[in-house]
Amino acid sequence: MLQINFRKHLILCFLACITCISLFAQTPAERKANKLFENYSYSEAISLYEYVLEKSPNNQQVIRNLATSSVKTGDNQRAEKYLRTLIEAGNAKNEDFLNYALALQTNGKKDEAAKWFVKYDELMAVDKRGKRFSNSLSSYKSFFDESDSYSLELAPFNTSASDFSLTPYNEGFIMVSGGNQRGYSPSKYPWDNNRWLDLFFVSPTGDPKAKKLSRRINTKYHEGPASYSSERKQVAFTRNSFNKGKVKRSGDHINKLSIFFAEPGKRDFKNVVPFKYNSPEFSNGHPAFSADGKKLYFSSDRPGGYGGSDIYVSIYKDSTWSEPRNLGPGINSSGNELFPFVYNDSLLSFASNGWGGMGGLDVFTAEFIGDSLGKPLNQGSPLNSSFDDFSLIILKDARAGYVSSNRPGGKGGDDVYQYTYSPKASKIKVVDSETGKAIPNAEIVFYQASRPMANAVSDQQGISMNMLKPCNTYKAVVKAEHYPEHQLNVEVDCPINSASEIMLKIKRPKLKFHAFDKYKNLDIDKAKVSLKDLSDGKSTPRTAETDAKGNAEFLLEPCHEYEVTLEKEGLPIVSGVFKAACKQGERDSDIRLGTGIPPKRGVLVKVRVTEEQNGDPVNNARIRLFDEVSKEIIDAMTDQSGMYETVMKEGSSWLISTSRIGYFSTSKSKANISINKGSRTIETNLKLLQLREGGIIALEGIFYDLDKADVRPDAAKVLDYVVQVMEENPGLSIELGSHTDSQGKDDYNMKLSDKRAASAAEYIISKGIDKARILGKGYGESRLKNKCSNGEKCTDAEHQENRRTEIRILDVD
Repeated sequence: MLQINFRKHLILCFLACITCISLFAQTPAERKANKLFENYSYSEAISLYEYVLEKSPNNQQVIRNLATSSVKTGDNQRAEKYLRTLIEAGNAKNEDFLNYALALQTNGKKDEAAKWFVKYDELMAVDKRGKRFSNSLSSYKSFFDESDSYSLELAPFNTSASDFSLTPYNEGFIMVSGGNQRGYSPSKYPWDNNRWLDLFFVSPTGDPKAKKLSRRINTKYHEGPASYSSERKQVAFTRNSFNKGKVKRSGDHINKLSIFFAEPGKRDFKNVVPFKYNSPEFSNGHPAFSADGKKLYFSSDRPGGYGGSDIYVSIYKDSTWSEPRNLGPGINSSGNELFPFVYNDSLLSFASNGWGGMGGLDVFTAEFIGDSLGKPLNQGSPLNSSFDDFSLIILKDARAGYVSSNRPGGKGGDDVYQYTYSPKASKIKVVDSETGKAIPNAEIVFYQASRPMANAVSDQQGISMNMLKPCNTYKAVVKAEHYPEHQLNVEVDCPINSASEIMLKIKRPKLKFHAFDKYKNLDIDKAKVSLKDLSDGKSTPRTAETDAKGNAEFLLEPCHEYEVTLEKEGLPIVSGVFKAACKQGERDSDIRLGTGIPPKRGVLVKVRVTEEQNGDPVNNARIRLFDEVSKEIIDAMTDQSGMYETVMKEGSSWLISTSRIGYFSTSKSKANISINKGSRTIETNLKLLQLREGGIIALEGIFYDLDKADVRPDAAKVLDYVVQVMEENPGLSIELGSHTDSQGKDDYNMKLSDKRAASAAEYIISKGIDKARILGKGYGESRLKNKCSNGEKCTDAEHQENRRTEIRILDVD
């Protein structure tokens, strides 16, 4: 024990000697610079470190501290220089690559910045900032999509010092400022060598008599930003942790930020109290009241967040503020989220350097959707720039407001800019898709992410002017008399061109009628077709005459039920009932009515087509009859009741098959019939499987060689039919699943089935089907159809039941 303690004593002494040598190696200037650095006096430390570096240009610790100080004070030119030196010397930390890329971006070197954002993403994929900023640079032009709709200028009340962060108050604003400093706070903040910040009242007209708030609010430390609630008659404001003459510091000796409340009095503020969730160990700041004053949004770097500073909300209930709730990863990033502001309880604005953007802090907005918030949207130029842009407040029906920025061209370090937003209107025209005729009084609602964004009614020329954001995509829901509801995608010009029109083409439902002789397989021309509207008993039936091909057409009212009757002299009268399309995307009503007189000789063949799962008749299904001897082919379609009738000669044999778009043909969709002598009537039932979301279809004839995943020629024929179905139904998306039996090891079966599913999916993709529409997935033996699990004795036929390939319908729209 004594020997161990003595060895430890020697080690400690050795380390102490090394420290002594290091301290003696430092010059007095470096020791003074280090002290400034340790006390967060970064601005003064920079000038002294640069003096040291002139004497000792390879001092890596000095370069490291210079890089850190430059980042902390927002000196991007110096940050770029010293971070590059660290990277070239091989002494960079992961965070240095991100800070270097951010500095390059702010300094206008976007192409070079993009490379280092990618580098940071490779090193720290868990931190999404690298990828987000890289994506922002690749789509940088999109930040200027709406810049023509804004006017931006310096607010008249800026000073030569820093001015930022307004909050509406008594026909004016409370503003954070380091200017107009007189009296009790002439000193400077050592971090960046700028003046300490206080809160002032300013008028929107720029009255030069900016009034500093009283000493009940302002102290010798930082104050601001603030928020005022007219409902609560209360101001919430940020201050260094200083109250009643006492300073509270954290364990690392930093005076953090805290939130305080005060009530405006007749002459002065009163009842200054701290927020109950303040702490000397972390910062709370940048408060923002909701419209009713019952919610307080603020920024904090308290433990448990997602990055540097996150936005939280606390709710006032039962005379107290609730425990702050983090707004979650939908708003907060691994960077900093700061300066929240709530507009009309419908929009949250905030600044962030973690969601990508134009450089530095960018302003974002997120819409309130019930109790949650939508995706943050970068507000683009000119509200954002490659510098720090923050503290966006929105006024006047979201058509005006203020933003703070340290971009060049201002009067001080930070400045307040006032803006107006005058979006250009998009010209929307609603027309009939077949006639091109304008449709008046059409009701239009524009949606994004299932939320209504704008609505309009077309005028007599079918036109409406709509305030839509350029370069955005909307879903337009259109309703008009005589037309079913249509849902159409609208892509807004980039930027909006006032001379162009966005056409919304809608279509009336239509009856496409076909009359045929079901015994002779001939069209019936010059037949009378009567159409009766069963949903409107007062209307007179409309009539038409079939053309040479047995066709007639009628325009319909959406969702109405009709009865159609076919009359031809010498032939039996037949009729059918149907319902017109209710929504866009539903097919026109194709009605085929067959009549005729059966011949005295021949065999009557009746083919009925039904849906496999529910037994419903399938009308307008294609029927193909193939004579295997003469090679004769007859094509026909089922009528409204899913029936097809014809007369065939005795002694022939036919292969009958059926198909229809929106359905899947299986082995039950085919049948062989023989027309035997003496037969009077032959009936056969065929089945089609309707494509429904979530439906399962077993593919027959998909086999693989032992332990292989290659698509065999016999399996390729089945997959070719899947390709055909997907081509006929462009909205169809599927999962192609491969299953094995329980023979063999579980993990081997899983891997083999996964390879087989992937191979089959790749085959379908190779035929031109978009890979986004098909997913290959192996299930191994995880979804057996019978009792044949591990250890169970089963016949090969029972095992074969589990060796299958299935299609699961993911989407049919």
